[in-house]
Amino acid sequence: MRKVLLGFGWLMLAIAGIAHTQTPTKPFTITLEAETPQVKVGGQVILDVIMTNTSDHEIDCTMYYHSQIDQRYGYQVFYEDGTPAAKIDKRLSSDSFACVLDPGESSQSGGLISQIFDFSRPGKYTIQASRLVLGDDQRPDTLEMHKDPWIEIKSNTIDITVLPADDTPAAKPASRLPFSITLSTDKPVVNAGGDVLVDAVMTNISDHDVDCASNWSNALDRNYDYDVTREDGQPVPKIEKRFHGSFDAAPCIIKPGEAAHAAGGLVSVLYDFSRPGKYSIQVSRPVLGDGNRPGTVGTGATKGVAVRSNTLIVTVLPADDTPARQ
Repeated sequence: MRKVLLGFGWLMLAIAGIAHTQTPTKPFTITLEAETPQVKVGGQVILDVIMTNTSDHEIDCTMYYHSQIDQRYGYQVFYEDGTPAAKIDKRLSSDSFACVLDPGESSQSGGLISQIFDFSRPGKYTIQASRLVLGDDQRPDTLEMHKDPWIEIKSNTIDITVLPADDTPAAKPASRLPFSITLSTDKPVVNAGGDVLVDAVMTNISDHDVDCASNWSNALDRNYDYDVTREDGQPVPKIEKRFHGSFDAAPCIIKPGEAAHAAGGLVSVLYDFSRPGKYSIQVSRPVLGDGNRPGTVGTGATKGVAVRSNTLIVTVLPADDTPARQ
């Protein structure tokens, strides 16, 4: 009888242990969509990642954009033969957006997955996204109490077909970018060693609010990417003249039809203009939006796409020459 009772006791403990270790209810779902299911080799592969709060409490949905894709998600990409696609990293700028979802709400991010994976081989690719249940450390009410191990929530899988460069992919609806960027300068001619200043003006050409936040460091707005080439087409070497190491962020929202205050700044703190000649300057800005204001986030085929400005020509004269009077 004692053996029977001991056996029954061990059974109850085992059942209790199983019940305790059962997988908790997942607090959110992830839906993965592709902007275009077919692209040519060299084309942009753009994803929409939609996170929906299926719990009864707030959920952290913070976005961390690096190289124009939200890297708070993990991404798995496999070629049609089952081999993983090679990872790359084009090392573009980073930005983060705080975000908290109430029960039943959704947020959308994603971006250019072709910035971090190689899609240069024609064929079919399978993509899946995942995200750990972590929560916002600054908001304890959003934390999930799962510690060992952390729970990973996976999305559905989608297929992307990459066609040879000379094939024609299936037509997709035309998309309208939510803003334009106009680049100008008050000094198109400077002496070697002089300051090269540019003004970048964002104009909202959409039917919704657009985020125009700036992030200044060393007199240059780092929410723009800057592309500078010499007249021979060669890229200009990057430098960094450090006046100070801090950043000064300023929130900004522009309504439809409005233009933001000029940004840009002192591009000569970032690029070397010491060689006399003509320089071409262009700026770009990804369509990200403000994570706390869902109406400002780019949607449809604009998600994760970089908007480019016009190209500006600046002439650098030898240090002892006199620039033309402006």
